[in-house]
Amino acid sequence: TRITIEKYVGNQIVDVGENIKQSVRDIITDEYNKGSNPQKMAKRISEEIDVIKKKRARTIARTEIARTSTISDYIISKEQGATHFTVSCRSTRCDKCKAEYCSSNPTGGDVEFTIDQTDKLPPLHPNCRCVADFYKKGNSKYKVKRIK
Repeated sequence: TRITIEKYVGNQIVDVGENIKQSVRDIITDEYNKGSNPQKMAKRISEEIDVIKKKRARTIARTEIARTSTISDYIISKEQGATHFTVSCRSTRCDKCKAEYCSSNPTGGDVEFTIDQTDKLPPLHPNCRCVADFYKKGNSKYKVKRIK
């Protein structure tokens, strides 16, 4: 199970350096236009980077924990005989998730994926709150039991 999970996690951790670089550019430009001295610029950059690192770390942790939970459910569900999954089309879903999980179904309901369409498993993006519902095709009352 560990090897299976490891191949799925961490794929969306990107642009950490680029985000910080852009923030530093913005701060320097802003402080320069205000006529600030280098010490003030350095202090503001230091404070901002700390905030960015904390927010980014929280986002990464939240996303990767969600991914690990989904992959764990996927492995258990597949072992229990699940053949398909859906991701609920709630109205609170973001545009990216609505496009992936809802728009391609002409009835407007949940789109059904086969159990092996792992590229469709949530989370699709950082801070994604979507959850996959695994089940066995042809048995609407059958749902895979989640292990807590």
